Amino acid sequence: MYAIFVVATGFFWFGSAYFSYNEVLKIRFDPETASVLTTSLTYGAQMLGILLYVWIAARSKKRAESKFMMSLSFALSAAGILGSFITSNVAVIILSGVLFNLFGTNGLLLGCQLRFITEKLPQRFYGRAFGLGYAVGSLGTALLAFVFGGRCPIGYTAVIVYIPFVLLNFISILFKDRFTKESMETALPEHTEKGAPTAAKPVGKNLLLLFVSVILIMGILDAISGLMKTAYLDTSNQVNTVYARIFYAVGLIPAGVLIDYSRRKGAIACLITRGFSFFLILLALTPMRGFEAVALFYLLSGFFTVYRTVTAMDIARKTPKLFYFVVFGILFGRLGEVIVTLPYSFIPMDLLTEILTVSVLFVILLLMFFPFLKKLYDPVPPEPVFSKPEQTLDELIVIYGITEREAEALRLLLDNKNTSDIAAAMVVTEGTVYKYISSMITKTGAKNRLDLILRLAGKKN
Repeated sequence: MYAIFVVATGFFWFGSAYFSYNEVLKIRFDPETASVLTTSLTYGAQMLGILLYVWIAARSKKRAESKFMMSLSFALSAAGILGSFITSNVAVIILSGVLFNLFGTNGLLLGCQLRFITEKLPQRFYGRAFGLGYAVGSLGTALLAFVFGGRCPIGYTAVIVYIPFVLLNFISILFKDRFTKESMETALPEHTEKGAPTAAKPVGKNLLLLFVSVILIMGILDAISGLMKTAYLDTSNQVNTVYARIFYAVGLIPAGVLIDYSRRKGAIACLITRGFSFFLILLALTPMRGFEAVALFYLLSGFFTVYRTVTAMDIARKTPKLFYFVVFGILFGRLGEVIVTLPYSFIPMDLLTEILTVSVLFVILLLMFFPFLKKLYDPVPPEPVFSKPEQTLDELIVIYGITEREAEALRLLLDNKNTSDIAAAMVVTEGTVYKYISSMITKTGAKNRLDLILRLAGKKN
């Protein structure tokens, strides 16, 4: 519950204040300038904040996890955004936005919080904790906008409204050490659909490169979808952007549940949602309705948000020395959005260019996605445990985790019995004997039946 509370309060505060800040920019600047500033300030400062966390964490793990670091980050973020609501100085407003995004819940503070949740929360709850927490925060932002007539508050009203939530976030930081303790070194293995733990492949450079590439391309596709829905769809009945958080929340919850039930199914669901651009292309060639497209866009975006975050947390959990990798999912997803959004603000793409771009990117994504999924979550046989002269067969059976019935079949196998003889002696079918032998081959890391016999030859008690 604490993890959900941290995520919910953090994103409710950050999301609401973010929309309030956008309203301030719209008042101080023309729409085009406000849009460019929002993109550059938001994405640029957030990425810098994440990189700042990585830099601090790589040098001092203890410092990156400290209450002082989290409190300082939040204080700078809160001071920045609250200051923007009570000043008319343009330079101060811009600086306030930089501070807010650099140190806030999507910047440096995000790294501190995700790292803490990754270490303390069992892996099987990552998706639900992040998805449900983010959903609650998004619904809170939509409700706040509803109370204030369709937009988040600004000016002194915003200061009065947000101060209680600032205090609430400080309280969550102060009580973080009371959360259930669990070491990263006791990380739970990935679970299959039936809940049985499987061995995880070690995280290597190739896997990290695949992850970065997959998330980057997904981020680019997400940004293109966002721009297409704005450029080509009828906006006469466009949904209020703040109210769109409701649809975002609707997507976040099932995404979190699904990815906890099965990492593979959650990943594939995210891949399917990245094909939303093709749906928008079809809409662009037909009579278009903006509301439905915007609602669906935010709903499907929830799957990408959960997938990129949980996958990065899984990688960090598997390899404790890469604990700062928890933020790389959001970092490279955001980078993909920047790669598209900023150039598009100055050089818009036509529909044909977008069709070609989306098609090529999706093919590249498919070519990388499934190898990445296989490398990250496929079970691997254990490292072979080579027997020592003094070890007995009973000791090796315990070491390898061989069951009682498998051990019975093994003893008969070492007595030079064939499959039919073993089946008759154990009163089972030959198919069952094959299953026993196959299981023991996997558990011992043997290459085949003969290798299994050679490994354990001469070990009969």
